[in-house]
Amino acid sequence: MNKLLNFPVALCLLSAPALVMAHDPDSSNTPNCDALDRRYGDHLEIDNNIDFEEGELIFRENGDVIMIITEDDELFIKGERVELDARGQELVGQYYDTVDDVVDDAMDIAGEAADLGISAAIQALALIFSDEKEREEFEARIEEEAQEIEAMADSMCAHLRVIEDIEIELQRIVPEFEPRLFAQERSGAL
Repeated sequence: MNKLLNFPVALCLLSAPALVMAHDPDSSNTPNCDALDRRYGDHLEIDNNIDFEEGELIFRENGDVIMIITEDDELFIKGERVELDARGQELVGQYYDTVDDVVDDAMDIAGEAADLGISAAIQALALIFSDEKEREEFEARIEEEAQEIEAMADSMCAHLRVIEDIEIELQRIVPEFEPRLFAQERSGAL
């Protein structure tokens, strides 16, 4: 199976719960994703394509393969295999698994948000001439579904934090490694 994720799309999808809940601007239910807020957003690199092909996590930049991580915890940077110690292999394996989780989360969020948006639009049109009770029930259903999407977004945010931590540690122990999702190491500056 080939999974491709363009991170600008994923990050837009992450905002879907906030858009769904836009009917209540005072809501405290808007997802809080530290990995995407201003503090971290300055460091998040979103111009990468990530591909999963036959057990390999492939990072491309401008169409060129810049890094491959295999399901066997091997790291290749610009076509060269990087020798890793046990800790490096562990981190590379965690990176592979966590990026895979983020891709899966993004695809799930996209599907759920699209379904909710279409369903809400259709139902809202049908409720134009409905009574107050039907509109309140509709709003409660939409809110419940939006909270489920919010929980999915929170899970994705947790994975982004893990990826950032792994990138920082990998950058420290593997000099050839360049962070692919977070643009630079932050050493307590934030």
